[in-house]
Amino acid sequence: MRIQRGLALLLVSLFIASALPAPATANPLIPYCPTTVAGGTTVTADLVDPATCEAVTGRVFPEGFAHPDYVNGPNGFTGVAPYLPALDYVGFYEFQAGLDYLAAQYPDYIEVHQVAESWGTTSAVGGKINHPIYVLEISNENSPIPRDEKLNLLFMLSIHGNEKGGREGGFRVLEDLLKNIGFATETVQNGAGLQQAIEKPTGGTVSTYHDYLDFMNVFLLFPNADGWACDELEMAPSAQDQVLPCPGLFVRGNGQGTDLNRQTPTIGWQNPGRQVLGEPEAGGVGTDFPGFANWLVDQREQSDSFQWTYAIDIHGMLNHQNFGAIMLPAGSMTPQEMHRSLSLAETLKERWNADSHFDAWRTLFQTEEAVWDNAAPAAEGGYNAICATVTCPVPGSALFGSNPAHAAGSSQFAEYYTVIDAIGYTDSGFNGDFFAQTTGLNAPGYDIELAYNHITTSSQYEGAGAIFNDYHVHMVRHIVKSFMDAAALDVQISYETAGLRTAYVPTQFVITNLDDLVAGEPHPTPGGWADQNPGDDQWDYGPDQPFQARSTKYWDDIRPFVCENCGTGNSVAGVFEPRNAAELTPANLANFDNLVISGSAINQFFLNGAPAENALPTLDGEALADIDTAKVQAVLDWVNAGGNLILTDAALNFFDMAGITSGAVEKEVGYMGGIRMDLGHEMLNKVRGGVKQTYEPTPLGYGTTGASPNWGIDPAAFNALDGSSVAGLVCPGSSLSQNCNGRNVALGYVDIGEGRIQFMGALLPDPTEEFYHPYGLDDYATTYSANQIVRNMLGWDEVFASPPVTVSANGIVQSANEPTEAPGGATSEDGEPEGEDSPGIGLIALLAALAVAFGRRRA
Repeated sequence: MRIQRGLALLLVSLFIASALPAPATANPLIPYCPTTVAGGTTVTADLVDPATCEAVTGRVFPEGFAHPDYVNGPNGFTGVAPYLPALDYVGFYEFQAGLDYLAAQYPDYIEVHQVAESWGTTSAVGGKINHPIYVLEISNENSPIPRDEKLNLLFMLSIHGNEKGGREGGFRVLEDLLKNIGFATETVQNGAGLQQAIEKPTGGTVSTYHDYLDFMNVFLLFPNADGWACDELEMAPSAQDQVLPCPGLFVRGNGQGTDLNRQTPTIGWQNPGRQVLGEPEAGGVGTDFPGFANWLVDQREQSDSFQWTYAIDIHGMLNHQNFGAIMLPAGSMTPQEMHRSLSLAETLKERWNADSHFDAWRTLFQTEEAVWDNAAPAAEGGYNAICATVTCPVPGSALFGSNPAHAAGSSQFAEYYTVIDAIGYTDSGFNGDFFAQTTGLNAPGYDIELAYNHITTSSQYEGAGAIFNDYHVHMVRHIVKSFMDAAALDVQISYETAGLRTAYVPTQFVITNLDDLVAGEPHPTPGGWADQNPGDDQWDYGPDQPFQARSTKYWDDIRPFVCENCGTGNSVAGVFEPRNAAELTPANLANFDNLVISGSAINQFFLNGAPAENALPTLDGEALADIDTAKVQAVLDWVNAGGNLILTDAALNFFDMAGITSGAVEKEVGYMGGIRMDLGHEMLNKVRGGVKQTYEPTPLGYGTTGASPNWGIDPAAFNALDGSSVAGLVCPGSSLSQNCNGRNVALGYVDIGEGRIQFMGALLPDPTEEFYHPYGLDDYATTYSANQIVRNMLGWDEVFASPPVTVSANGIVQSANEPTEAPGGATSEDGEPEGEDSPGIGLIALLAALAVAFGRRRA
């Protein structure tokens, strides 16, 4: 989407009318810094003089805009009077010159890695030019902690060449950390303070962000040199006979036009048209370099100690209802991993929203909102009538306002979402998903969209361009600070059961490629691009690299985090046990308070087993004869006696099977697992952020095919039940603002006798092999909001602790994200705990991967 010219002018006028001084007019083809090189000269790195820029402005990479904070604030920013900001966005060659200059001055704090060579852009004067892809590693190399034992933070900056905010922030972060100026001098935790001091390996205690470099490695990855270098004078579009001239001054893709944010081997559905690791930037194809994806994975593979602690992909976008959209990744995440990402998102959201640096945005929004609030009621025909005569903001942008009369907007500067809820679509090969997934970097984190990152021609620095650039740079500094603060804390999660005993019926559906072999024939391979490309072979499934996926692993992964009296000296393992339907006798059920039947586990309540994977038969007279009525009645009697039954996905059919409703349960497919939620409902307690999506389609194999199953109950039939309460409706479309009024009930409860049945119709569908999935399938891909609703239905509380990490000269001691041992406190057959071991909160992560030899039916 391109921003309307009228909106750009509106933004400029409103910002200039604010308290900020007007920026200098600039042109994208002049130097970023005064006196570094003559205007209009063909710029190469050897012609740029960073030392001159530093002498004039106080910085190698000056601030993007003369914001009062930099001129007057006692925050450690250096400069000379009068303060001189940058005159333009920083060009690729200007960056190279500044990098070389800083690396020579601070060799003990930076290591420059060239990890790839770009596809290349065509110069009007010298033919095709390939550009280096850099990873900059920033740390205190004089620290006694070995590199591999440090905490490692990855920041991918501007994967799209026209989304400049990430890299513009990255230059300033680089200089701040190397010189120990700017944010590097600020107190850690932004005022929250560490509860206990962390001893610095080089002496003293941690006080500032620069101190963190004793035991942290900060990696800055600049992945798209081609799209960036298109702004260089000799690369600019011209009438020259060029092989592939740059189509604009800043370009989204690389020199071949490929979107580099579709290049990584993410698990689950893959768009067959995406040639994963097929570009030199990501996969090193045709060069002597590994490519950034391989290099990042290799760091972990080359050392048993090296682990990626957190990772983020910083993007820019056009317009959005928030200026900053924080987006959680797709994939299966243990409670520990999910909370690390979510806690980090909460921290950044709070810091962005509270920072007075962005006050002009809030003033702008409130002023614009008031204009529409006053104008819309007075105009016949509402918004459309107004926009026929005046310039209007783009629908969906924050400037559009929050009044229902003129669409969705938000005065919050920042909010967090899933990717689909934030931007309305997803795809395969996203770098942020690859970073988070176990088959990638296995690093918690998220993606970021910085709004108004490419306005009008994507290169104009005059007017709002400089102001927005300053905002983006300041936002990136916040991101880095938040990640460093988070890494310094040992996040520890437990789920407090408060004595409630829970059983879950495990699904018997397992999907794997191990049964694809036909006697006498080669073992099937994924086919398509995965077979053609040797660069992704370490991720391809095949006879030597099988995959197995089953949705019930969601519950298995939760087990080690469940306890009673969590975090105390009296902590014991909570009762949370798998029970097949055959074990659910009245006597056994009497020992449990909660029972979970999720998805295709409902098949165990049929005499001969129902079709698997969310494809239950219509419960007409013939199918009813197949129901194991004794099992169903035992569960229903237990509910009547006071039990809490939780149903998800296909298991909602229990309503029809038990005769509570008749033919009221339906499945529909859509873009994702989605529920239009009533945030005021008790089932939504503690649910935060932007919420509609409940599970991600891509890791499970559904992708963007519109095949994601969503189950619901006819609203008329459900509302006719005594004690029924609706908390959400089936809403699987990709738009967050979709209202879905009149759809089936997907979230709610009904009281029956002394007990209750609670349900969520989109949480744990079985993965599918129906679509292309060359790198296997994930077990589950629930979202943060869905996980909170599950805890609410079970009556559990999340117990969270975050002491500082333990730092020694030999490395860092920190709780693991992945369970590694069997859970302590085994339970007896009747659900009573045995033994005294507990997962609780501590440094021991629990539970080995559960090996299951269940049969598997084809998707």
